Amino acid sequence: MNRSSSKGPAEPGFDVEIRRGQRALDQEAAPRPPAAKAGRRAPEAEAAWGGVRVKRRAKLQQKILAGVLILAVLVVAGFFALSWWSTQPPAGVLARVNGENITVQQVDREILLNRALTALLTGDEQTLSRSATVESLIDRRMRAQDAARAGIKVSDADVDGFVQTLLTRNGKTMDDLDTALKGYGLTRADLYADQRDVVAINSYIGLNVVAGATSDDQRSQLMNDWITQLQQTSKVERFGTPDEPTAPRVGATAPDFKLRDINEKIYALSDLHGRPVIVNFWATWCEPCRSELPTIQAAYARLQKAAPGPGPGLEVLGVAVDSDPSIVSSFQREFGLQFPLLPDETGQGGVKDLYRVGPIPTSFFIDRQGIVRAVKIGALQEQDLTDDLKLIQ
Repeated sequence: MNRSSSKGPAEPGFDVEIRRGQRALDQEAAPRPPAAKAGRRAPEAEAAWGGVRVKRRAKLQQKILAGVLILAVLVVAGFFALSWWSTQPPAGVLARVNGENITVQQVDREILLNRALTALLTGDEQTLSRSATVESLIDRRMRAQDAARAGIKVSDADVDGFVQTLLTRNGKTMDDLDTALKGYGLTRADLYADQRDVVAINSYIGLNVVAGATSDDQRSQLMNDWITQLQQTSKVERFGTPDEPTAPRVGATAPDFKLRDINEKIYALSDLHGRPVIVNFWATWCEPCRSELPTIQAAYARLQKAAPGPGPGLEVLGVAVDSDPSIVSSFQREFGLQFPLLPDETGQGGVKDLYRVGPIPTSFFIDRQGIVRAVKIGALQEQDLTDDLKLIQ
């Protein structure tokens, strides 16, 4: 019997295709879960992920806030550090007047100029203290600045004429001036630079401050009012203590001191004014000192008998540091030392501290005016001694 050729729905039978281990009937019967849309999570997963995002956002905000706070602290600290730094004086500045510095070197030079001029013009050398010199320079700076603001100009010829008049009134010449200045390691240029402000101030006072005054009392009152006004309107800053002991500098006055030698005789550096001096810091425990003591003694024996004034001359003060006086005496006998040996004070407050001495031995070469001309650290050799003596004789 032939099958019908008409195509209709096939009836299920054992020859029905089996897919993935199930019969077709089983696949149709098993319900399939709805397909999730691409990119979307289940509600529970979405909620969990949302919580994670909130926490991450909170942490990020905390980091940003912490960074902002740290930056703010750094900015404020930097501002205060800059403010503090800007108010600190450079090294070697003792005072500042309206932003203009007064330095250690200026004070040293002013002291020497005052010594030279008073010795030349009056015959009686005067040495102002460092504090008094600083205050004098502060006052001069305020006045000179006011003169400059008023447009006062000073030429080299003006300064030269002022100095010439000063010398003539005191019966001195320019040669006398040059000789006096040279004795203090100064030149005419040093004096002229110093006196330029004086000339400008004098000109300003005559043209502006006391102009029109008809009596001495009126002039004095006008001067007093001017100085008071300067002091009230000027910004003056003082740094440290001018008279605080500092390490002796080449070109500055050597600090004075007094010590007893091993025979209880008192020696003062100021008593040796007018003679070249070596202040030698040594010690009985110092091996290099043993090598230099005979060299110093030979120079002392050769030169110390010269009279003060013209001629070489030499004085030596041997400051014994941290040394037993009895051992110092034995050194004197052993090396035949004829110059004074002065045991220093132990601890703070001694001459070693006054002179800021570090390594031993150290020697200071001081000229006839009491000015340090050389400082040598280490044992002196004969050639060194010869060269440095030329600076102070």
